[in-house]
Amino acid sequence: MDFNFNDGGRSKYFKAENVGDCVVRSVAIATGIDYKKIYDLFAKENLRLRGRKTARNGIDRKIYEKFLLENGFTWVPKMKIGQGCKTHLNENEVPRSGVLVLSLSRHLTCAIDGVINDTYDPSRGGTRCVYGYYIKEETPQLSDEERRIQEVKKINEAKQKEINEVLESIKAEVNKFTNESKYYTHDLPYILSELKDIDSFFN
Repeated sequence: MDFNFNDGGRSKYFKAENVGDCVVRSVAIATGIDYKKIYDLFAKENLRLRGRKTARNGIDRKIYEKFLLENGFTWVPKMKIGQGCKTHLNENEVPRSGVLVLSLSRHLTCAIDGVINDTYDPSRGGTRCVYGYYIKEETPQLSDEERRIQEVKKINEAKQKEINEVLESIKAEVNKFTNESKYYTHDLPYILSELKDIDSFFN
């Protein structure tokens, strides 16, 4: 796989280079969100879960996984316990399109359309094992005609929803009227008897 040096924006905020920020770096690159914003968020959550107010020396998986899933990524496992390595970090075994955050041994890295974006090439010549990856596939570009069809479909669905709501309302009113009619029909003999007694009283 091709390699592109990318620190995710870390150098804008920190001078140190040899730091364990692969999680923050990969997530920042993959999402396009500012490095410092990701760093501060993960550091805060890391303090809450692990008692460490830093995002440089390991991040609990619960933290970054929740964030990635909320931002449109899907987890794809590639290795089961006791199964052995089935997928390696090379262009023949991982998707060549889309944005990926790949889980390796003690490292997270990012690949965009088949190009590794990191501060160093972690592929080990395409032999490094991939435990799984979070992927966000590119949304296909629609033609004007396809967009028009989708818009018409949405309008029709909205209209059908309104029609269904009206029909349900009418159905409810009919049921209510029917139930009330049964009630009054059931009491009709009693009502007529009462009216007859009243008439007899006055006559």
